[in-house]
Amino acid sequence: MEFLASVGVEIVKGVGEQLWGITRRQIGYIVHYKRNVDNLKGQVCGDLKRKRDDIKRLVDEGEKKLEGPKEEVKEWLKKVDSMGVDVRRIDEEARENKRWCPDWRLRYQLGKEAASKLDVVKGLIDKDFSSNLCIPSPLENTSPYRDFRVFRSTKLAKKKVMDSLNSEGINIIGVYGMGGVGKTTLFKEVGKEVKSAKFYD
Repeated sequence: MEFLASVGVEIVKGVGEQLWGITRRQIGYIVHYKRNVDNLKGQVCGDLKRKRDDIKRLVDEGEKKLEGPKEEVKEWLKKVDSMGVDVRRIDEEARENKRWCPDWRLRYQLGKEAASKLDVVKGLIDKDFSSNLCIPSPLENTSPYRDFRVFRSTKLAKKKVMDSLNSEGINIIGVYGMGGVGKTTLFKEVGKEVKSAKFYD
């Protein structure tokens, strides 16, 4: 009988400790809501902003080399920007709630949201990217012809030929130059574009 009583006491004690832990955490959201909001704001405006600026700078450098950010980097930047918007909203609502008779329900919600977002922010700060944040971008205007490369001068020549085809009074277009520079390939590209645009019946 004493054994059952001691087991019963231990069970009640364990349940009581669990309930007290849950209650204390819930009350903590109200009592420490300002600290939670300030900690969140400090992390986002401090460490997370510095990391975002560093990564954005590396992405911008990659784009100068015709490289684009990896998908995980794009997703991370999107999450960071979204977190910044959320933190500004939380901070604004917390400032509006500073009054003689505060809204305790709002304080609870803000304290709880700030505490949960703080864990997310720490995860964003701790995110470790591989050394390469960017990958080479695919060439625009890829051509089915293996040897056809789109250079600025080639684009300009192609544009001149297309403009000439659109002009009235021009019956013949001639292209000349050294052998092997891509005249035939250029005209194959022009022919393909004329056919797809249905210039002629």
